[in-house]
Amino acid sequence: MANSVGARIENLRKEKNLSQGDLGKLVGLTQQGVASVEKKDSVPKKIVEFAEALGVSIDYLRTGISECKKSTEKNDSLQLESYSLEELQAIIPKALDRTIISLNKQVKARKGRELDLIQDRTAISKLLTSIVLSELSGDYELISAVYNELNLAQGE
Repeated sequence: MANSVGARIENLRKEKNLSQGDLGKLVGLTQQGVASVEKKDSVPKKIVEFAEALGVSIDYLRTGISECKKSTEKNDSLQLESYSLEELQAIIPKALDRTIISLNKQVKARKGRELDLIQDRTAISKLLTSIVLSELSGDYELISAVYNELNLAQGE
C-alpha cells in the first residue's frame, strides 16, 4: 500500500498505463501539475477528478484503505465529510474574503454603492457557497458561473 496520497495516485496511474500528461487531461491539469501532485502527501484540490479518472473512491485516495478503493457513485457530488475540520477552517476565511471583495467590486460597478451585508445577503451566500465548493473541488469555473448569474438587490 502506498503511504501518501500522491504515491497512491502515481501507482493507480501506472496501473492504468496512463502517462502524467494523459491523467492531466482527464483531471484538468498539465503534466507538471500531475507530477507535483504525485510528489506530495497533501490532498489535491482536484481529488474528485482524480478519483473519477482513476476509478477509485475519494476515501481510498485519502486513506489508502483497500476497503474504500472501489469507486462509488458519490464521487459525482462533493463529499464534505471527506475533508478534515482543519482543511475546512483554512478554506472558509479565504473564501469569505474573496466573496466580499468580489461582490463589493460588482456592487460598486453595477449600483454605484457599497456592499450591504443585509441587503445583499442572498448574493453573498450564493457566491460564498460557490467559492467554498470550488476550493474543495478545484472547479473554479463554478465561481465564474455563479458570479455572472448574481442578481444583486437594487440600491435606492
